[in-house]
Amino acid sequence: MLFRSAVFTHPCAPEIALDRFGYSLRNLIFGQAKRYEGGGRILVLADHSVFINSMLVPRTFPTDNLSFAANCLDWLMFGGTTARTNVASAILSPPLTVAWEYDALAGFSASSAVASDSFLFVSNLQGEVHMINVRSGKVAGAYDFGSAIQGSPALENNRMYVPLSRDEESFVCYSMPAGSVEWGAKIGEVETSPLIIGDRVLITTLSGSLVCLDKKTGTEMWTYNIPPGKYSSMIHSSPAGDEDVVVFGCDNGNVYAVNTHDGSLRWQNDQL
Repeated sequence: MLFRSAVFTHPCAPEIALDRFGYSLRNLIFGQAKRYEGGGRILVLADHSVFINSMLVPRTFPTDNLSFAANCLDWLMFGGTTARTNVASAILSPPLTVAWEYDALAGFSASSAVASDSFLFVSNLQGEVHMINVRSGKVAGAYDFGSAIQGSPALENNRMYVPLSRDEESFVCYSMPAGSVEWGAKIGEVETSPLIIGDRVLITTLSGSLVCLDKKTGTEMWTYNIPPGKYSSMIHSSPAGDEDVVVFGCDNGNVYAVNTHDGSLRWQNDQL
């Protein structure tokens, strides 16, 4: 699938629809949630703005986009920050033209790519993460983790934390200098994106748990389990928070806040 047009929605400006069908950013999808002929694609425009699913990495201000491409603004986890604000202090300047395309050979999930220095890290539903030079669109490396990646990886200190949709070692820490997996944790199937806070990495699971791991060793520090109830306890919500509290939603319609330090419940907002 290839898109040669795009949409940008800025919180302080009206929506700019650039495709002839009038799609909005909310329904612009770069890859279907399955593998398909032709594979998933990433779209980078001539001004080096990057579109993949709901993520937008536009040009920095006041520097131009070519400088941005060479010194890419870090977007190290889903949402850009631990609060998942999805806000970049940048602007986009149409008209937009395609600079390059990259075929990731498989579809993408609804989660975004992450970026560090001049590279994009793009995961697909075949279980691969591709490292792509944002200026040239050329692949710099790739690794096959062996299971579909539904959430976004998270980057910190030359390590990549990757959620996997499988039962065995469904969350792994990958060392980029070594080119190998440092540790893996068996926490149940994951379809969300990890949250890094201090020395901890937190992730939600389809079994209804928020798991806190030591980011250096993968050792479990604590787990909060959704109490059994009338509705599904599966979690498709990526956690957000800070050093004090972590918040996430559950498929049962409730929102939960737990203490970052020990995983004890602070409050919950019952919707059903």
